[in-house]
Amino acid sequence: MLALSLLLPACGNASSRAPALSGGSAIGQGLYVPHCQGCHGPSGTERGDAAGAAERDPSSAASTILGGKAGMPTFAGTLTPEQVSELLAYLRTL
Repeated sequence: MLALSLLLPACGNASSRAPALSGGSAIGQGLYVPHCQGCHGPSGTERGDAAGAAERDPSSAASTILGGKAGMPTFAGTLTPEQVSELLAYLRTL
């Protein structure tokens, strides 16, 4: 029992340092795959640099997602503003 009590604190410290996909990024990935990946590809760089746009100017990228642009459909009726924020968080991980 003493050995177990000595190991538990070490395990807790090790797991807290492990990298993990943030909640927003995981939710955003779930939105990206069905709504965006078909055109922008897995890396977010096909048919316009969605990943780069999210990094450079998130406000403009959000407007484009909601309003559409040059062949890109609008997602205003499909995604909520909160979902767009989650999607942008995921795009910044690409």
